[in-house]
Amino acid sequence: MKDEKLEIKDIHQTFWRCRDFELSNLWQRSIFLSAFLVLCFTGYGAVLIKIPDYLEPKNSNSYLFINFISFVISLLGIVFSILWIKMGKGSKAWYENYERAILAMERNEKYSSKPASKIGGFNYKNLPGYEKSKFNNNILSGEAGEYSVSKINIAIGQVFLIVWSLASILHSVLFAFKLKSIGVSIYLSIIALSSGLVILIILLFFMGRSKTLQSTSLRYY
Repeated sequence: MKDEKLEIKDIHQTFWRCRDFELSNLWQRSIFLSAFLVLCFTGYGAVLIKIPDYLEPKNSNSYLFINFISFVISLLGIVFSILWIKMGKGSKAWYENYERAILAMERNEKYSSKPASKIGGFNYKNLPGYEKSKFNNNILSGEAGEYSVSKINIAIGQVFLIVWSLASILHSVLFAFKLKSIGVSIYLSIIALSSGLVILIILLFFMGRSKTLQSTSLRYY
């Protein structure tokens, strides 16, 4: 029974494995969501190229329908973009938690030897003979730069979110202007535009708020 008890080394190795797992799966999870975003972009492009075919007054109903479908696709794009952002942020939160746990263990002489505690917790600079790496943050340079891969992953989702939000606003405006151009009451055009914007705001609020899909475990930590 004594041999089956957890040791400090076991816990330390588990933290490292969990940290490595989160890092290695960070982009794999994003690739999973990217498939849905690619479908959204493909569908949106297929619908968008048909808009010029329905600009004639006789095709007003088809034009309105095409704009409505484009609006719906943009809302789906917003949902998947927010999921991308939250997935990236959640993965980043977990591996940073593990890194803090590793740092706490390796820097504490209660769990590590005195020499190990001086260089543990990612303190590379304390290694004898260690030379600090040289970075070049110029994006036109081929040298290493001080950039966070996880933040870049999150930024991709944020870019998608902005693009899809602008697309939804654009199609709400086009829908309202088309209604006005075919003689529909200005009040109905305003209602149509307002409805699209309200739907967008409600979706951004409920999907974007911190409580939606929040991890109870992370909230505890």
